[in-house]
Amino acid sequence: MPIPLNTPMLLAAILALAVSLVFGAARWRALLKAAGINAKFRWCLAHYAVGYVFFSIVPTVLGGIAYRGFAVSRTGAGSPRAAAVIVIEKLVGAAILCAVLIVAIAGVVLSGAPIAKFQIGVATLALIAIGSMSLMLLARPTM
Repeated sequence: MPIPLNTPMLLAAILALAVSLVFGAARWRALLKAAGINAKFRWCLAHYAVGYVFFSIVPTVLGGIAYRGFAVSRTGAGSPRAAAVIVIEKLVGAAILCAVLIVAIAGVVLSGAPIAKFQIGVATLALIAIGSMSLMLLARPTM
C-alpha cells in the first residue's frame, strides 16, 4: 500500500534544506574571508551544495570535507589555509550544536514533560563530549 504524499510537508522540508544550504554557504564564505580568501557567494553556495551531496553519498562526512578543502586549495589559497577553514567551520558547527542542545534540554526540563533521566544524561554527556573536543582543538597552537 503506497504511503500518501504530504505535499505541504515535502515543500517545507525542501525549503528548510535550501535555507540551510544558503546559511551554511554564507558561514563558509565569512570564514574564508576571515582567512584572507576572497570567494563570491555564488561560488561558495555551489561548492557547499556539492559538498553536501558528498556528505549524503559517502558514508562519513569526510567526502564533503575533502571536496570543499580541495575546492578552496584550488583557488591558490594552499592546503593548510583550506584545512584551517574547514577545522574552524567544524568547531563553529559544534558550538552551534551545543547551544541547540542546551536550549533543548532546558526546554524539556522547564516544560515539565515526562522525560527519562537517562535521556537527559545522554544529552548532557554528548554536550560535554562535543564541548571538550572543541576546546581541545581550540587550545592547540596555530600554524
